[in-house]
Amino acid sequence: MLQVQSLSFAYDKQRVLESINFEIKRGQVFAITGKSGSGKSTLLSLIYGFLEPEKGFSLWNNKVIKPPSKKLVPGQKGINILNQEFDLMPYTSVASNVKKKLTRAEPDYNDKRCDKLLDVVGLLPFKDQFIKNLSGGQKKRVSIAKILADDPELILLDEPFNYIDHQLKDELRRRFFDHIKKQNITCLFVSHEKEEFLAFADEVLVLSDQHIIRSGSPENIYEYPIYAKVAQLFDDVNILEFEKDQQVAIYPHELKTSTESHTDIRVELKETYYRGIDYLNKGYSSKYHQPIFFTSDKSLQKNSNYHLKIVSQKAIKRNVV
Repeated sequence: MLQVQSLSFAYDKQRVLESINFEIKRGQVFAITGKSGSGKSTLLSLIYGFLEPEKGFSLWNNKVIKPPSKKLVPGQKGINILNQEFDLMPYTSVASNVKKKLTRAEPDYNDKRCDKLLDVVGLLPFKDQFIKNLSGGQKKRVSIAKILADDPELILLDEPFNYIDHQLKDELRRRFFDHIKKQNITCLFVSHEKEEFLAFADEVLVLSDQHIIRSGSPENIYEYPIYAKVAQLFDDVNILEFEKDQQVAIYPHELKTSTESHTDIRVELKETYYRGIDYLNKGYSSKYHQPIFFTSDKSLQKNSNYHLKIVSQKAIKRNVV
């Protein structure tokens, strides 16, 4: 179990994190999300032992993870971290990098282990190529295989799937998270992509203003964000005041055009964006004095007026502050 207790940190006089508390049971996958600069990467560095906390500490299996002041070399046995920078040897092969942490006493095991992990990240045909000849996305995939090589108990991942082409990313994420679930590896990963943390995390932690402001299952946080700033992580959400001092968060797909002229929301269409499966539209509401985002199945006429209706009962109850 990973336990984070009252972690606080500041760069000089700039407060970054204040009293961060949570725990992750063995085999669980947690995601950390939030706006840029909210302290996501800093939190991973504190947990691993790269940074010295101002207050608080982290424990893995009831043992304190030592900070830099108490350990010359950061880290603890059984814990691996993947930063946004590549930690690879450019003039050696892909296989050599993956096997770097493995003992040389078991070459046959090392070869099989390496092949298995390269298959997980889709790089088995590249095992003999030098790192320097790979693309940025391929290097990231080698880094992912490398942190799994010595069978860690806990992995900390900072934006693990950036630099990777879109057509490969979805399949890679499915294969990766399926692998760590089967191996019962505990995982804490940073992500700003909703498709990532909604689909693969058991629980999501939202960082803002130095604190965890929301935590829970992906479904619960999406449907009941509580804060407008949390709902805004998922989409171009509409924050509308239906009653005095009562705001609701309505996602674009929950608003559709209507032939009924008595609907509450009337907009003039300003922009429309084709997304393949639908169109995202940006209108302006003179009643609410703000842009309104909504979706449609077909292209709509710019500068025309449209009446919108809320097609989800959940949206009406999604109160936010």
